[in-house]
Amino acid sequence: MTSPLAHSWSPAAPAVRGQRSLRTASGTYPALQRRVAVVDDDALVARVTQMILAHGGHRVQVFDDPCDALQALRDDPDAFDVLFTDLNMPAMRGTELIQAARALRPDLFAVLTSGCDVPPAEVAALDLTFVRKPFDADVLLRVVHGAP
Repeated sequence: MTSPLAHSWSPAAPAVRGQRSLRTASGTYPALQRRVAVVDDDALVARVTQMILAHGGHRVQVFDDPCDALQALRDDPDAFDVLFTDLNMPAMRGTELIQAARALRPDLFAVLTSGCDVPPAEVAALDLTFVRKPFDADVLLRVVHGAP
């Protein structure tokens, strides 16, 4: 069953379409359109993350349940360029989601976010990028624009 938050949203603002770059307070980023899966059980955090990334020109699909995100990857392992996931969720930890997603697509760029510290050894072992909450738009865009 698809969760009520599992939906896609693309930027509607004409100013974003056709831009060669995106300017923010801390820099200018090339206009890249990544397909990003945002997985967070906190609806407000998921929505704000979606809005920031969409404004940055990315196609975003939000999941409030990591099991739904994993099913989307099972259905199409190439559906996303970036997996941006919260660490602590009821159904599955973000680290477990990343491991399961990488079993389907080993080269998937993964970003883990949390308000709690994650041991650096765990971040290194999973070859992921960690972004501490609360994060700002510049940090989020810089990380996603840095995805291979």
